[in-house]
Amino acid sequence: MSAQITVPNLTEFRRVSPFRCVGVPGASELAADSRLAIAALLVFFSALPLGSNPANGQVLAPFLNSPQRESDESTESKLDAKPKAEAATSGEDDKPVVAAPADTGAVFKTLASRVEQSQLSDEDKAATLATIAQGESQLAEIQTQQKLVDERTDTLSIVPQRAKKLTEKLSELTKFKPALPEDQTLPNLEVQLANADAELVIAKKAASDAETAMARATGRHREIETELPALQEKLTTLTVKDEASDAEKAASLLAQAKRAETQVAVKLVTARIAALNAEAALLAAEVAANMPQLRRDVAVRQSENLQAQNDLIKTAVEKKRAVEAAKRVESANEQLATLHPALQPIGEKNKKLAKDSQTLAKDIEAVRLLLEERTLKLEQLESSLKQAETRVDTVGLTDAVGAMLRNLKQGLPSAGEFHLRAAERQTLINDTQYELFELTDLRNKRLELMVDQIFATANPPMSLQQRADLSGEAKELLQQQRADFLDPAIRTQTNYFNALVSLSTVEQQILKTVESIRLYVDERVLWVRSTKPLTSQLSQWFQNREPEASQLMPSSDEGWFLHSAAWDGAWQRLFDEVKRRFFLWLASVVALIALLRLRVSLRKEIADLGHQVSQAGYTRFGPTMKTILLTVLTAAPLFLIFAFLSWRLHAVAGGITGMNALSRAAFAFALGYFPAEILRQICRPKGLAESHFALPSNKVAIVRRNMRLILFIVIPLLTAASFLDTSGLAFGRDTLTRCFFIAAMIALALIVARLFNPQHGVFSQFIRSRPTGWAARLVFVWYPLLIGLPVALAILALVGYYFTSQQLGWRLYRSTVALSILSVVSLLVLRWAMLRRRQLKIDELRQRRAAAAESAANSDAPPELLDENSIDLSSQVQQTRQILQTAMIVFGLAWLWVVWKDVVPALGLFDRWPLWESTKTISEIVPTDDGGSITRTRDVPEKITIADVGFSLLSFGLMIVAIRDLPGLLDFAVLRRLPFDRSTRYAITSLTTYLIAMLGLIVCCYGIGLRWNQIQWMATALTFGLAFGLQEMFANFIAGIIILFEQPIRVGDVVEIDGVTGVVSRIRIRATTITSWDRKDYIVPNKEFITGKLLNWTRSDEIARLTLEVGIAYGANTNLARDLLLKAANDHTEVLSEPPPIASFEQFGDNSLNYKLRVYIKSYEKRFHVSHDLHTAVNDLFAEAKIEISFPQRDLHLRTVPEPMLKQIVEHAASVAKPDVAKD
Repeated sequence: MSAQITVPNLTEFRRVSPFRCVGVPGASELAADSRLAIAALLVFFSALPLGSNPANGQVLAPFLNSPQRESDESTESKLDAKPKAEAATSGEDDKPVVAAPADTGAVFKTLASRVEQSQLSDEDKAATLATIAQGESQLAEIQTQQKLVDERTDTLSIVPQRAKKLTEKLSELTKFKPALPEDQTLPNLEVQLANADAELVIAKKAASDAETAMARATGRHREIETELPALQEKLTTLTVKDEASDAEKAASLLAQAKRAETQVAVKLVTARIAALNAEAALLAAEVAANMPQLRRDVAVRQSENLQAQNDLIKTAVEKKRAVEAAKRVESANEQLATLHPALQPIGEKNKKLAKDSQTLAKDIEAVRLLLEERTLKLEQLESSLKQAETRVDTVGLTDAVGAMLRNLKQGLPSAGEFHLRAAERQTLINDTQYELFELTDLRNKRLELMVDQIFATANPPMSLQQRADLSGEAKELLQQQRADFLDPAIRTQTNYFNALVSLSTVEQQILKTVESIRLYVDERVLWVRSTKPLTSQLSQWFQNREPEASQLMPSSDEGWFLHSAAWDGAWQRLFDEVKRRFFLWLASVVALIALLRLRVSLRKEIADLGHQVSQAGYTRFGPTMKTILLTVLTAAPLFLIFAFLSWRLHAVAGGITGMNALSRAAFAFALGYFPAEILRQICRPKGLAESHFALPSNKVAIVRRNMRLILFIVIPLLTAASFLDTSGLAFGRDTLTRCFFIAAMIALALIVARLFNPQHGVFSQFIRSRPTGWAARLVFVWYPLLIGLPVALAILALVGYYFTSQQLGWRLYRSTVALSILSVVSLLVLRWAMLRRRQLKIDELRQRRAAAAESAANSDAPPELLDENSIDLSSQVQQTRQILQTAMIVFGLAWLWVVWKDVVPALGLFDRWPLWESTKTISEIVPTDDGGSITRTRDVPEKITIADVGFSLLSFGLMIVAIRDLPGLLDFAVLRRLPFDRSTRYAITSLTTYLIAMLGLIVCCYGIGLRWNQIQWMATALTFGLAFGLQEMFANFIAGIIILFEQPIRVGDVVEIDGVTGVVSRIRIRATTITSWDRKDYIVPNKEFITGKLLNWTRSDEIARLTLEVGIAYGANTNLARDLLLKAANDHTEVLSEPPPIASFEQFGDNSLNYKLRVYIKSYEKRFHVSHDLHTAVNDLFAEAKIEISFPQRDLHLRTVPEPMLKQIVEHAASVAKPDVAKD
């Protein structure tokens, strides 16, 4: 059947046919028939034959008549005009294309053929062919849409018959009664049970699908109403585009292809509109005939009938199993009484197998009942989830849907109970499986071996003749045991094992469904308004300022707000509770009274301990831990009173609303009071903060005063809000609850403003001492943020998001308590580290004083006095502080994740706002024609949302923190405990830093949709470009990596390069820093160490040789001088005994006898000190031995010259000088 469908307006259709779904088949038959007639007429009168007139030369015949286009000329093809010559691109004139009337695809085929024969550029040819391919695909889609119209039109005509058949089928199913043939065997019943279970699963799935389809019927109507205007708008746009292209009369092949493609797109959109209208008509007809409800009723009834039949078969199987088990027990007892004594073990085993099977039959029944209960629970949860998804998709996240989702979450079963039972059941499954293996092994054991084992254990021992006589009977008994006892026992054990596995599977599915529901609700319900804005409720409340007495009652039957009788019943329950648990109440009251009386003495002892630890040089950590215990005990009495009352009131409340409200209010007070009171007691004078943690007393007083305000203002207001929230008061409960909550949040905001004021608050001194720090620079950020948190919660409650404010407030409270605990723990660890360092320093000081006193006793000089205050403890705990800070960050983040993980799914709302699109490559397995399969990759679109960008930013921040702190933590916590030297540890931490940076960047790029296959071309280009442009930097980078792995130099090595000697202090990506002996940093590019010459004094080891040259005067005792040199070397503590020092007489000098003293020292860095000490010692020893250290000498001898000789010398000198004078 081929038809053209006009586009009727769905709104008009509903206006003409305003009937509603009929609840019962047969009711309002006239209305249903009328709706069917109207729907059929709408389709019938719009049906026209599809084709094209061969006489008019059109490219494409009109497929559908659009309401927006009354003129046929706008829908006809305009390709009959002669195209302009494409002289620039082809050597011939293009002629207009005429479509074959019988084949609309011939237009694109002709165009494609002409494109292939033309001389178009590659770019134009590709664009034209792509347009043609798109038009051809749209033609195929038009045929698909036409088929949908035909199918829906055909289905529409038989809706009454289908509805009648469903009604008749439902009537037949209603008359069904489960039945079973009599005298069936147990194996036959078990096969029927397995088949019934499989059919029941299919029927339940069908019923669930029918339920979902019925719920989505209304939603589909709304989807059609949304899709139709969009398609109408698209149709208008394409029509305008078609008319514009027709007016241009372009002659190029690309323009012709685009015009044809546009016309086909118009037909496709029109076809889609027709298909949607046909679907709407079919849906309306089915709703009128009550088809969705009938399908659901039939599917549910089939499921119920199969369930009834399944239950009947299960009952028969259980009865049959019980009867056969009893028969086997009876048969085993009778057999045991008649057996030969040597064959009694076979009878005992048969009896045990029969009794075990009988017990397992009862266990199977218990597991089956529990399985049915769990299966029903699973079906309810899955149905609730589907119902919630359907309502959210259909209605949206309205206030009513939000309330429904919150109630759904509150009704979820506890996951902890299922986890506990799952662990126990897994143990039972393992035991059952082991027993099944044992039975199977026994079943498969050879009879001869079993007979020999029985005869070998017989008592008294059996002769060979007796064994031969009883061997045949024993084998017959074992054969009978296999058939009558072992095989049934294995079947029973298998059934029990399968039942346990099924139960475990269902419970695992329940856990997964519960988690799915929890995640689904948490992702949506947090941002849904839970009640009306407070302003509207207050106006409504003040308009009804005189409510009736019934409005002051709770909604439950047992009112309590005004009824004294209800209170009498509550007090009677509490009195009975005290009598029943008298000793518990007595012990609790006595303990609380004792604790209250001890508070004064506890405070005094805290002050005494604070005075004790404040003394100079105190090193014990025990008093600090004792103070913590005393502080908790001081803060505990009132908390324990309210916690105990909440516990016992909840135990006896039952259905009394008032007692439940009091119990919850007492618990809320205890929960809020205890942390604040502990913090207040920590900050008491001479308490933990002031005396032990050495915090400023004025700042401690600020915390103490603000904690008192929280205890006396905020906590009572929140307690009142909690009491009213569960009071059940019908009039004004929500209004009063939110008023108290908002008042508490405003008070908390004012307290936070006082506590963290940058000028006078607890951090004011810290900010003033670091005016350029982050805390001072960002004070305009964190201070308003801290104040704004409680204000934001108050605003949320005011505008109706009270549930949201409660959830966020509860998590902020837990986060604050966790951060406070971490702060106290970090202060405790710092206190312990400081005391430990102080103890070590004091021990060292005592040793040095003892050594100085001993030295003074052996000499006349006074002992050296050391100043204890000169010891700088703060610098020694700095490393511990940094490691502790890192550890606290890790624990803090972990705790915050535990606290906020339930709220994190709500951030999935940001995952619905895409920012841009990317592509990712996926792998899929595709079957081949030969029956095999191949793995194929393809690119799929991926939307990058706000959540993805936030994840990348968070990953980048964590990467920065990890780069800064994780290598140091690795070095302190792990590497220093391993046999690594300093340079190896430095190399590992450096490579760890690079690895963290690389992985962090990969995660960040992955989060925003950057995949390697997308950016590898850019990375390659950048790599080549940078390699040529920055080749020196790349060479230094590679050299740095080589240095870290090959280690020609290491951090701490003493090296000499380009005449500079120093210690390697840092190895970075580009350059290495060498600190010279003058404490100057010498920056050397890394490639210099790889390509140049380098002298490493400590490469193999740190042992260095030191040479001293000494010259003594001629005539000195040479042997004594050598012995004294060796004595000076051996007496020095830094000189190694192996290799031993060497003193040698080297040569006779001009003025001295030259000696050389060669010694080996532990470290090259100590050579200056050792050289000084050795020179001093040699000088002292030589002076004591009267050995003179020579120095350069010259003897000048003068004598008198005779007078005649003197004259001759003068005259000779004058004659020699005369020629020079003449030249001048």
